[in-house]
Amino acid sequence: MNRDEKLLEFSALATVRVSHDLQNLLAIMTACSDSLADRSIGVTRSDRDFAELDEAIDSAFRLARELAQAVGMPHTTEPVIIDLHELLARCTGMLERLLGPDVRLALDLTATQRLVEATAVQLEWILLNLVANSRDAMPGGGIVRIETASIDRWAGPQGARVRVDRFLRLTVRDQGSGIADELRARLFEPFFTTKAQRNGLGLTSVAVTVRALKGWLYVESPDDGGTSVHVLLPLFAPSPRA
Repeated sequence: MNRDEKLLEFSALATVRVSHDLQNLLAIMTACSDSLADRSIGVTRSDRDFAELDEAIDSAFRLARELAQAVGMPHTTEPVIIDLHELLARCTGMLERLLGPDVRLALDLTATQRLVEATAVQLEWILLNLVANSRDAMPGGGIVRIETASIDRWAGPQGARVRVDRFLRLTVRDQGSGIADELRARLFEPFFTTKAQRNGLGLTSVAVTVRALKGWLYVESPDDGGTSVHVLLPLFAPSPRA
């Protein structure tokens, strides 16, 4: 395969990946609209619905800009310093809409240091895909837990070079049936999926995004059920001033 063919394949993969995430955001917008249309709304509930809808729409626009970049338009988004807990606070309502009425979202945010260098759309990609996967793993309902922790001196996989000592660990846990050992090794293959009517790009897009952030990603799925996906992102370390 020559260079042009590889670029075309990458562009196609990126386009499908972003389309997958936009579908999740549009599902949230639809849920908000249905909520507004189908019930008598008090002022407080109405304000919350509109705030969540606005956040989902903003995220969709950011994803659309990433899609434009993937097909060759100029890059306009630069990484910034983001407080992950503040981003989670903004996205909580959006994630609850994505989970639906049968799955509850629980937060356990214990990281004492939570600044990372990224774009909002990269972190939202990670959250949306991992939360959507957890929802799909529990068709009968359950709890999705999002946890954060500060990690020092993570050793990393055997033989890997870990360039930084301090990480912010983001974990998404579900109460599903778990993932068999023989399938776990294939989780990050493009288009591999264990679910009907899915394109298999959710975890692939997460892996690509985490790699771009110089982070690490690993999955735990014990024999007694449930799956935990851990994302380790380098903590922001400001350069010392002269």
